[in-house]
Amino acid sequence: MSRFRALIRTVSAAVGVAVLSAACAAGQHASTAEEKPSLDGTHAQVGDILLEGVAFRSPSGTSYASGSSVPLIAYIANNGQQADKLVKVQSTDFAGGWDVVSTPSLDAGPSGASSPAATGRATNGRPQKIPAESAVGFGLQNLSPSGAGSPESIVLIGYKGPDPLFPGMSSTVTFTFANAGSVSLSVPVHLTTAPTGQTLPEQTAAPG
Repeated sequence: MSRFRALIRTVSAAVGVAVLSAACAAGQHASTAEEKPSLDGTHAQVGDILLEGVAFRSPSGTSYASGSSVPLIAYIANNGQQADKLVKVQSTDFAGGWDVVSTPSLDAGPSGASSPAATGRATNGRPQKIPAESAVGFGLQNLSPSGAGSPESIVLIGYKGPDPLFPGMSSTVTFTFANAGSVSLSVPVHLTTAPTGQTLPEQTAAPG
């Protein structure tokens, strides 16, 4: 059987610029958070699962207020020979759990979305299958000249920070997989809502 490889050339998760991320733990004020330069997304690996270009989508306004549902962008590759499932996404900065929603419904705004994420109700998202030797993208934009993107996005529900969540800040998010286990990473908020395009990790098959 051929073995899947994810060869990372460039991941520009939704914008072609760098962002400033802050180590913004639950309860930490934005004005005192330590700032440091970061790429427009972050990455991590747990077992055979590789996460790339993980970031919060930039808010349509200046920031995300308390109670907001915040969409995540992520490219998840499974380098193993067995399928896995994303079973939980959580952050101590969010009180309402997580959900997987239609990306077009996010663009339509809360009035155009019918999921619990749109109304702020707590929920546990349905498990997301990550096929063996393959990858799944969530919230990716501008994947083709026509502007096509991922049909679904992951959303964290009920932001509970004492201060608004601004572009450039970050929150620790834990991804849990049925087989690979859990991994936590500091996820930045994109600076802009106008992506210029993306380059995804290249998928190639090597002789087994």
